Amino acid sequence: TAANSLAEIGTIATAAVAAISKISTFADANSAGATGTGTAPDTSATGLTTGATTPTAADYTAAGITGVGSAAGQVPIDAINAALQSAALTAANTGTPTAVQAVVNAYKAILGAATGAGAGDDAAATAAVAAGLNAANLAAIGVPAASIPADGSLAAALLASAVSKAASSAVNTPDEIAKMADAANKVAALTAGTSPAPTLTAADLAALGVPNAATMTPAQVAAVAAALAHTTPATAANSLAEIGTIATAAV
Repeated sequence: TAANSLAEIGTIATAAVAAISKISTFADANSAGATGTGTAPDTSATGLTTGATTPTAADYTAAGITGVGSAAGQVPIDAINAALQSAALTAANTGTPTAVQAVVNAYKAILGAATGAGAGDDAAATAAVAAGLNAANLAAIGVPAASIPADGSLAAALLASAVSKAASSAVNTPDEIAKMADAANKVAALTAGTSPAPTLTAADLAALGVPNAATMTPAQVAAVAAALAHTTPATAANSLAEIGTIATAAV
C-alpha cells in the first residue's frame, strides 16, 4: 500500500535515482583503490572527492539492491563499499541497480567460499569453492586483472583452498583477496620452474594462511621457495594443506 498512488511511486523513484547516484559517485570518487585494511572503506578527505559520501544500507535498499546486510547469507556493507573503492569500479560500471547488484552477487559467491572450515585436499570440494571464486566474480568485485588466476589453473585451486580456510572477515576487501591471489600465482610460478617477480615473501605465505609464516626469516622463505621449485608434480602444491606441509619440512 506504500506504492498505490502516483505520489508514492514518484517518491520511491526519486529516492532510487538519488541512491544509485550516491553509490556510483562513491565508486568514482574512490578510483585509486581500496585500502586493504579489512575495516570500513577509506572515507577520509584523501579517499573521497568533494560531494561523495559513503553509501549506507538504506541507500542500497532504496536503489532496489538486495543481499547487502549483516544477516546470514548477506554481503556486509563494508565489503561492498570496499569493492566500490577498487580502481576497476567507477561511475561508468556502477551507474545502474543491475550493475551494482552484479557486484553484490559476485561478492556473495566469494564470501560463501570463505567459511573457515576449508576444503582440505579434496579435489571435488576445492572445485566447488573455485566455482565461486571464478575469474568473472573476482573481476566483478574489483580484484585487479593482473592478480586474477586463470580458471582451472593451479593458482586458482590454491586460491580456492586458501579462501575456503579463511574467515569471511579475512576476505572482505578486494585488496585482501588480491594479495592472496598474487601469492597463489607466485607459488604456481615456482612449481612451474619460473622465478616470480617480485619474489615470494613471508607476507605472501601469511596471506595464504600458511602457519607461522609471519615469523619466517628471509632465509626460511627462500628455503620454502626452493622446496616449491622442486615439488613434483606441481599439483602436489595446489592446496593450503600441501603448502603448509612443504613449508614445515623446508624450515
